[in-house]
Amino acid sequence: MERKLVEVANWNFDASMLFAEKELSLMKGEYESEICKGLKTYVEHERKVNLGPTGATTRDLAEFNPEAIDIINENTNIFEIIPRPYSHDLPILRTDKGFEKNVTKGLEILEEYFENVNSEYFLPPEIMLTSEQIKILSDLGFKGTFIHKERYDPRIRKFIPDEPYIVEGVLGSELICIPFQDTSLRKVYHKILQGNAEPSSFPEY
Repeated sequence: MERKLVEVANWNFDASMLFAEKELSLMKGEYESEICKGLKTYVEHERKVNLGPTGATTRDLAEFNPEAIDIINENTNIFEIIPRPYSHDLPILRTDKGFEKNVTKGLEILEEYFENVNSEYFLPPEIMLTSEQIKILSDLGFKGTFIHKERYDPRIRKFIPDEPYIVEGVLGSELICIPFQDTSLRKVYHKILQGNAEPSSFPEY
């Protein structure tokens, strides 16, 4: 089946620098929570999106706002889940075993709660990976990953292609690497989460 990446929304409440009170408030109100309003905006405007929740965020939703998970699963034509680790952290600071465990646990939880998980592409936290971790992901069956060009020093950024390319790891491993093209969308997603975004607010793809 042909897949098309249309838009990626990164969900990591465990590393969003929000006070716990604010995070929990986003999930209050069942179907009228801010999270559900944002999801319903995608549905109402038939706006396809690749959601990237961490395992920890998924557990939070399951406990405090399972209605959000219901909306996602009832609209698999709109929402596709991109695998994330369980905990949002800095991969380059993890041991290989710690990285693999974080990835496999995250994927396990996503597949437990969501129906439409794309298990071929991995969205790393902070968009950073080591050569060893590329091999780990390849061995786990992933075909591709992503890179956030704006997070790199300008001297390095100029060497990162604008189009998808192959990134190599150790022992002949490799993954397709997809660079994000437009990352200046904070105000747009804030409107979406508030449930008052108009079709013109969405970026084109």
